[in-house]
Amino acid sequence: MNRALPSIRSRLPLTLSFVLLIGCAAEHAGAADSLKASSERLAALRDQARIHEHGEGVKRDPIKAVHLYCEGARLGDVESQFSLGWMYANGRGLPRDNRMASLFFGIAAAQGHAYAQKMLEFVGPAAADLPDCMRDPTPPVIEAAVVDADADDEFVATTPEQKKAAE
Repeated sequence: MNRALPSIRSRLPLTLSFVLLIGCAAEHAGAADSLKASSERLAALRDQARIHEHGEGVKRDPIKAVHLYCEGARLGDVESQFSLGWMYANGRGLPRDNRMASLFFGIAAAQGHAYAQKMLEFVGPAAADLPDCMRDPTPPVIEAAVVDADADDEFVATTPEQKKAAE
């Protein structure tokens, strides 16, 4: 039995390393699944925005396209950022605004989008403020519950022993 102990002790670090490796691999797989779901959501937003921007199978709705592109842009989708800049630069369904175009081209260019970098040469300085759609949604305000002081006196949880002592 004494011979088995050194054997177990010598294998313990290897066993722990293996367990940690499996745990890290599982965590990485979970992160990869989350990233895949996130990129699929961004692709779906972008596709819906393009459909509404160009009127592919639906009535052309540039305002809805702007909202969808902006949601994708806020979530970091570089193609949505570029497309939104393009819509502002060309006045596609909304008033032409080179400052807003520059803002979105600048955000996309910072992520390495080559065409966005080129477009910055044509549209001038960026707008000072982000549009509302690029800000994180405000969490809802939860109002405090109204507490009736008398209601607290009406119900008191007691044990049978406490009831007997109170009587």
